[in-house]
Amino acid sequence: MSVEASERLIDLVRANRLPSSYLDVLRRMNDGLLRRRRCPASFPTSWADDHFEVRSLLGIGGARGIDSSGGHGSKDMVAEWGYPDIGIVLFDMLSGGHDAVMLDYREGE
Repeated sequence: MSVEASERLIDLVRANRLPSSYLDVLRRMNDGLLRRRRCPASFPTSWADDHFEVRSLLGIGGARGIDSSGGHGSKDMVAEWGYPDIGIVLFDMLSGGHDAVMLDYREGE
């Protein structure tokens, strides 16, 4: 991880309470396509009754990081696709923006 990405990560952790499991993954792979893309779900999704599929992990920094402002960052996706402004988009989905996996930072809901 570059120094710039490390500094951004520290800022994001402080501001957004990023989960340790996400940080562990970023230490090994700071964005990119995933080999295992199916995520189990206990509820029906737009993909299937028991799972959803992601394409890639959004990392820190660069053109497609969660903190990027070039059209591909989390805030850009929330604005472009009308997602609820409740947290951070973590994965790029196969649907090209019609679905999202987000960290939900709402309190007590």
